[in-house]
Amino acid sequence: MLIRNLSSLDGTRFDMRFEQRIQAIAPTLEPQTNESWFDAAGRLALPGLHDHHCHFLAYAASLASVDCAGAAHEQQAALLDHLHAALPKHSGGLRAIGYHEGSESLLDRHILNRVSAEVPIRVQHRTGRLWIYNDAAIAQLEQRPPDSAERDDRGELTGRFFHMDDWLREHFPKPLPDVAHASQKLAAYGITGLTDAGPDNDNGTAALFQDLQEEGRLSQRITLMGCADLQFTSTDFLRQGPCKIYLKESALPYLEGLCALIAQQHQRQRAVAFHCVTAAELHFALAALTDVGALPTDRIEHASLCDDDALAIIKDLGISVVSQPIFIAERGDRYRASFSDDDQQLLYRARSFLDSGIPFAASSDAPFGNANPWQCMRAATYRKTPSGITLNAAESLTPDMALQMYLGEPSDPGRCQRQLGPGEAADFVVLSQRSFGLDTLPEVFQTYIDGHCVFTSDNDSVI
Repeated sequence: MLIRNLSSLDGTRFDMRFEQRIQAIAPTLEPQTNESWFDAAGRLALPGLHDHHCHFLAYAASLASVDCAGAAHEQQAALLDHLHAALPKHSGGLRAIGYHEGSESLLDRHILNRVSAEVPIRVQHRTGRLWIYNDAAIAQLEQRPPDSAERDDRGELTGRFFHMDDWLREHFPKPLPDVAHASQKLAAYGITGLTDAGPDNDNGTAALFQDLQEEGRLSQRITLMGCADLQFTSTDFLRQGPCKIYLKESALPYLEGLCALIAQQHQRQRAVAFHCVTAAELHFALAALTDVGALPTDRIEHASLCDDDALAIIKDLGISVVSQPIFIAERGDRYRASFSDDDQQLLYRARSFLDSGIPFAASSDAPFGNANPWQCMRAATYRKTPSGITLNAAESLTPDMALQMYLGEPSDPGRCQRQLGPGEAADFVVLSQRSFGLDTLPEVFQTYIDGHCVFTSDNDSVI
């Protein structure tokens, strides 16, 4: 396959020949006999984008879920009306995501029963740490909830299940979501690879992803984080990622045991990736890594609140940070209402990491954030809240910096950048534009993975 007349970021025009890998790049390449080719008319070509932290199956499920993230839905009456309007007209339950209680009390099963007592309703809190079920959904559970499930003063279930995703996943009937649709939607954004950051991913998850890829339902290359026991033979399309360590400030593990886990993973030459959304979680993770010693490929996920002391320790450890600037655009007004002025300066920093020489990459955390990478780049560049207020302009990136956040190598994001060049995998995106900017969102013209066009906005483009 040959594409002629492409543009690079610096404006240079070039032709590119490829199969599964890029074979040649030159100012001019002539079509070979019977070779498919087309003229890109100066459109910009980039390496395929990699989302360095997402939850793919949850994202796929979210596409068939009711979105409750709208600000108006934080008023409980409006939220219940929203859910009632979305009730399925036939059999099946209702799954809702993005719920936030605002200034009102949390939902419980009794409140959801007012929407429907017959249709199973499950509502996920926007943090991802809480599910709320109505009576019909609770009745579908295949086993009585354990004692850790929240109960009222009379010992009855409230319908709120905090930090019980594993148990609910095991005991609530749930068909596999439409992964082909999710994969195609990501391809339309120019995403050619994903790092799935589920802390509970195990060998069974790896086998499922491999099956989905072999069946053609999942086009993207996957780097799979997961539990300490995750161990499988990596392929070009499915690679083992770091051990994901999910820290929770209210229940931090014993430091000695955590250090032993890090040492065990390092002995296997496997990196660790720490979920850190509070300052306490971040400093706890950094204390453990300081005690054990860090691998360059160890990672901090989120770093939602990062003070200057933590910044200096991260730099000294030589590890990377993967964060989500998209949350400024989606939740910035809530942050302004919830955090002090001082803490607002520490929220989802970006420029400070780069200026300190810390490898830094971006991600969506989909479905908890918008999966559109161009939206994330725009959020990192302008740092505008939903109401249009700039949140800590000193952390803003240039558009080129924002783009680089999605061009890192999956195994070492922020430090090693992927390029278009001979011998590289033919994973790339062609934009409709001839130059890169974020004043308006870029539009994807075509996306290629392993040399195959997995998305095109123009079916008549190939000669």
